[in-house]
Amino acid sequence: MTAAGLAAAFTSLFAWAGDDASQGPSRFEILPKPEGAVARFGGAVTGHTGAAMAVAVTRDFVVSAGSEGLVHFWDRRSRAHRSVLWVGEPGGHALVRLSDDAKRLAYVSRDKVYAGGHIAALMALVPFERPWYPSHISEFPETTPTSLAIDREGRFAYWIAGGDLGQASAPLTSSTAAWYGTKSTCTTRADLVAAGRERVALADGALVTIKEPSKYDDGMSFDPLGSETLTALWLSPDSRMLAAGGSRGHVGLWKLVDRAVAAKSKSPGTPVFAPVACGTETVRSVALSEDGATLTVAQPASICVLDAKTGAQRLNVAVSGELLACALSEDRRTLVAGRADGSVSVWDVAAGFAQVSSESVLSARPVALNTVESVSFVAGGGIACAADDGSVRVGKADGTPVETILAAPDGARALAIAPDGSAVLRSDGKSLRLEARPGGEVRWTIALAAGAPAALSEDATQVAVTEDGKRLVVLDAADGRVIARTPGDGAWWGSQGTFPARGAGAPLAHVDRSGRTNVVVPARAEFGAAACSRDGRLAVVVDRDHGLVTFRDGLIVRMLDTDDVSWEGRTSALAVSDDGARVAAASTGGNLTIYDTATGAAVARFVDPAYAPVTRVVFFAGGRVATCDAYGTAIVWDLKRAPR
Repeated sequence: MTAAGLAAAFTSLFAWAGDDASQGPSRFEILPKPEGAVARFGGAVTGHTGAAMAVAVTRDFVVSAGSEGLVHFWDRRSRAHRSVLWVGEPGGHALVRLSDDAKRLAYVSRDKVYAGGHIAALMALVPFERPWYPSHISEFPETTPTSLAIDREGRFAYWIAGGDLGQASAPLTSSTAAWYGTKSTCTTRADLVAAGRERVALADGALVTIKEPSKYDDGMSFDPLGSETLTALWLSPDSRMLAAGGSRGHVGLWKLVDRAVAAKSKSPGTPVFAPVACGTETVRSVALSEDGATLTVAQPASICVLDAKTGAQRLNVAVSGELLACALSEDRRTLVAGRADGSVSVWDVAAGFAQVSSESVLSARPVALNTVESVSFVAGGGIACAADDGSVRVGKADGTPVETILAAPDGARALAIAPDGSAVLRSDGKSLRLEARPGGEVRWTIALAAGAPAALSEDATQVAVTEDGKRLVVLDAADGRVIARTPGDGAWWGSQGTFPARGAGAPLAHVDRSGRTNVVVPARAEFGAAACSRDGRLAVVVDRDHGLVTFRDGLIVRMLDTDDVSWEGRTSALAVSDDGARVAAASTGGNLTIYDTATGAAVARFVDPAYAPVTRVVFFAGGRVATCDAYGTAIVWDLKRAPR
């Protein structure tokens, strides 16, 4: 790469924004420096880091929703990026759907949240306003949801988990908030669900059942594609039309009748046209246009548009990569596709489907957008950010980029860098090694269980890592020699090289450099993020029932006062200052609140206008706190500059 290319790469990785955060509609393209912050390290947010699972086209925007929890808005005509919203859980989306007008979004979380299970939510979207963040709607303790549907107008969302049907609803009268409710309707075992205003369509193998969610009867059933397994369903808002696609590429459209007529005819509907083949690949999605004229079909490598009256093919567009979703605008002039690699493509369609334009790619995985997993200061007052793409980015204290240490040629990720830049801790998922810099000589290598966490002390003299998922091991960074072993299955270094460790359902323990263990929080039924003081006596945890709770020497001291703080999202990261006088609590909504541990009162609050979910928070000397976020940035906050 040329020097100019390296400079451009560093610029994208460490985009710097000044004090003026008011940048009009595109203000989220370069993330602003919030009030009270002295530096932000990060880049542009104009793409998906996960799969583009849902797309929609409105009069003004092309909209895409990704598995990582981001929703992007592009100008439909100019293709310029206009806004990005974070709308999900920290673990991201397992399933996500957009209403046709892109005003509502439904999702279910990828990961279980606490012990309650997966989260299912329905929320309102406004391009340039913070989305209303719902508390959980429904949880599935043991079963991962397998299908999700939202009706065209976004009034209802339905999902299937373990054969049960869950439902959420929201009125159309509110644009920025959504009333939510939930019910679970017992049903025959189903794999797919499609939603209308009054009915749902459920598919189990080749069989479709049309039901009213409020009733517990068996509904009306038929096999629209014969023995072909159903892989896609669509139900019109009035529940009168059903479209279905199968595992061998066949698609059909049916006109449904009401229950009384179906009872006499012994059939829930009649075909509008005989099922037709759109190639041989599995149908991913199918939808009828609002005027009922066209049927849009998505397959892994193509988009097919059919005449809804005859089934004749009007348009077929080959798509590179793995297609997950597609949408056709109401005026049939814009076609959009979302892919598994996170990219979103747009085509202009001529009148009468005479031809399509060349493909415009709006979003690809940007190298600048990787979740920052750890942050530390380095020599000269700079900062080092370790990201989940395996790189460590080093910059000056004013945000100027200095260096990017990429993943090694063998794929080993860079986990941390020594403050003086002399060594890098790396992991390839099977082993852990410490490399000297700048030459890259390997000082030592040890075996590492897949997914096991590891951390480097702030002075780079010791390494903590889990062994067999049962014991926490402290190593000498000079030669990899074991210094101490202790129970535990999590490791991260705090001030002075001490670190807390905990196991599932186990107490929170503090371990010093010599391996001495002190139980700070006794075994509790359920708690999330946790942090310890330097001496290991004080701890703060996120208790599901009581919010933020502080412990001293294993006993509850007080509940921190969160009532007077406008708290957005879930508490995702905690830190305790070296002297134990302050607690920093950050959220999935981008907020940072500082508490006085003596009184429990909130003494300072910072808000990131980008609303980036915080993944880590660290106290530094000089009254500063650093946060890492899922937008690939790190922010250094000055407590003396807290907004009044």
